[in-house]
Amino acid sequence: MSQEGYIADILKRYDVPEEKKARSPCSPTFLKRPSSGPGSEPADSTLFRSQLMAAAYLGIRSRPDIRFAVGHLASRSANPTQHDMQCLQHLYHYINYSKHYKLRIQPTNLQLTAYIDASFAIHGDGKGHTGIIIMMGDSGVLGADPRTLSNFETSTNYRQYSPG
Repeated sequence: MSQEGYIADILKRYDVPEEKKARSPCSPTFLKRPSSGPGSEPADSTLFRSQLMAAAYLGIRSRPDIRFAVGHLASRSANPTQHDMQCLQHLYHYINYSKHYKLRIQPTNLQLTAYIDASFAIHGDGKGHTGIIIMMGDSGVLGADPRTLSNFETSTNYRQYSPG
């Protein structure tokens, strides 16, 4: 599965130069948000969210390699800083570098396995996050935050699948 046409469109839309490339989705300072200085100044939140959602669409559809970066930056989308914008630009440089990557699903068998991970109160604001991946054989077929799935009940104590 590939979205090369969509990638070309968003790289053009957000003026990412062809020569700007990064070998990883996260910059070395990705998790080190400054509390003062030029990186702590507010960024244009509308532009930040627009660029972030374009990358999120790509991550959800065909690029699990960028989902951590997108998810972490989404936690900053209410009040993005210049540092967050630089991290988002770095992510786009990685997308530019890896624009020919494809997601290949070739299950070795039809056995379904689900893995769930929860991390509570790990962010500075006391919030956490949860993730799920469903595998068919040895290939991932669904990765999501259970809060985005309408047929998952959510609480701080358990996750329970309830058929819709």
